[in-house]
Amino acid sequence: MSVEDVVRMVDDPLGLPFEEFCERAVRLREEYGLKPEDIPAWECPVQKWALWHGAPCRRTVERTEMCPVCGNYICPDCKNHAVEVISRITGYLQAVSGWNAGKQQELKDRHRYSGDALL
Repeated sequence: MSVEDVVRMVDDPLGLPFEEFCERAVRLREEYGLKPEDIPAWECPVQKWALWHGAPCRRTVERTEMCPVCGNYICPDCKNHAVEVISRITGYLQAVSGWNAGKQQELKDRHRYSGDALL
């Protein structure tokens, strides 16, 4: 079964709440043996859900989330995959999209802590 077939199977319940929709999409992905990296961001069911619900919000946010289905960055508010992640490296702000695959994976693997967690 192809990625397109799985996406078509998930497309019908676009009216579901986000969490329920993601659970269904992840179950289908696992059932058909697809890995997150097999699903491009533009074909991800979560992206289709976000667009159906009025994304993008087009605002600056302090953090991003990871898509539970495809593993790409998403906006925490509207769940759109069309985000530009910027990180500070040695004092300079730089778009993450220009980094090599290893450096991008390192950023995804980082753990972020709030100031309260340090007390």
